[in-house]
Amino acid sequence: MVAGVIGLVNVRFLPDSARVPLRGSQPMVGYRQQRRELITTSMNLYSFSKKRPETR
Repeated sequence: MVAGVIGLVNVRFLPDSARVPLRGSQPMVGYRQQRRELITTSMNLYSFSKKRPETR
């Protein structure tokens, strides 16, 4: 029970470290301008991640 509560608190209050939405997730926007900005930003992040070499 305690672990479940800790998990719920973490999901609610901790930000995602990747800062990239999962594929297939639908973002919520209110206006067309926000939609354009979101699509442009997402495309830029995706192309940037493809260009970066893998480091291991």
